[in-house]
Amino acid sequence: MTKFLLTLFSSLSVLLSAQNKPIDKIPFELTDNNEIFIKCKVNETDSLTFLFDTGANGTVINSYILGKKINLNLDKEIENNGANGIHMVKISSTNTLQFGNLKKENLDLLTIDYGADQFDGVFGTNLIDKYIIEIDYDKKELRLYEPSNYVYPEKNTSYRKFKMGTLNNGGLYTIKASIKLNGKKHKGDFVLDTGADGVMSLSQPFVEKYSFDKKLTTVAKATSTGSEGISVESPIVVLPELQLNELHFYNVPSVLYTSGKGESLKTDRAGLFGNSFLKRFNIILDIPNMQIFLKPNNLLHSPYYDFLIE
Repeated sequence: MTKFLLTLFSSLSVLLSAQNKPIDKIPFELTDNNEIFIKCKVNETDSLTFLFDTGANGTVINSYILGKKINLNLDKEIENNGANGIHMVKISSTNTLQFGNLKKENLDLLTIDYGADQFDGVFGTNLIDKYIIEIDYDKKELRLYEPSNYVYPEKNTSYRKFKMGTLNNGGLYTIKASIKLNGKKHKGDFVLDTGADGVMSLSQPFVEKYSFDKKLTTVAKATSTGSEGISVESPIVVLPELQLNELHFYNVPSVLYTSGKGESLKTDRAGLFGNSFLKRFNIILDIPNMQIFLKPNNLLHSPYYDFLIE
């Protein structure tokens, strides 16, 4: 059996202060494809299924459901930069979206066709960038807090703190990580993307800079579809070692982008961590203060992909 090893810090089991009282708790479904689904209400249409996506800086309605589940007035257009290309999308302005007990009004909704068997919409970070969010994979619950009275974990807890960066005018949030290959460390900024169902991926410029496609063996192929609706087939390799500060992960599968357009060609990102990796931690996402806290949970040792298990 292929083994995935992790060098972990010693952890103390403690609870955050009782002073932390969420302004709302939102249950979520973690699908078999490692997607986080929550229920939202758009205008008068309730119980729509939205993908919770920290890799999106806008909010999207699946255009497939227009005229079926919901009617919207499409009154604008905008250029959408997706993972695999760029195209124009129609927008519906001045909408109201309710998630839990919270509302976002005068909201622009992009329309992108995700097809019949997908979610009804994408819930982006523009809806939550004023809050601190706890993503609890153990309880399958999102908890939202006002930053002004939030009590952070102490240094001797099993949470680990990381500074976040931004890409694309603050719309995408990143943490630094490094890949160790043949005794050398290759550092970069990786997007935190709960909307991606894979483990991680490396951008084409990062792949080309360090020749990962030539130094690593392809073990499978992956097909990814960006928000522009363009699908790209890419190789999957196994990274010998991944490091986030003092945390070390071994034999981590990653998609290598070797051809494509749009966001995959951005030179300011090394790649992204998808939800198959992020789900292994309960997360405190503090966008207002640009920091994130990770705590290993009961999914830590779950397999990455079935095809990597003998």
